[in-house]
Amino acid sequence: MLVDIKTLKRNVDSITTNIQIYERDLAKYLKDLKNRGIDGSMGGISAIGDYIKELKEENKKLIDKEQSLLGKANRILNRMEK
Repeated sequence: MLVDIKTLKRNVDSITTNIQIYERDLAKYLKDLKNRGIDGSMGGISAIGDYIKELKEENKKLIDKEQSLLGKANRILNRMEK
């Protein structure tokens, strides 16, 4: 089965959008680290434990989202191969 160009473009646009979202999130986290003063100074070290807990929770959510997106991508690829 041939996939029409519009469908393929939508799929590529969707993947590109998700990459942009992840890049935006990464920039947000880097800015958040700097704002919290976690830059290696002694004052920032005391806040690291709490921040690590927050990051672990956020990481779990992102992993779940990643698995969902990978599942969608696999379904799309399977449809394209048929």
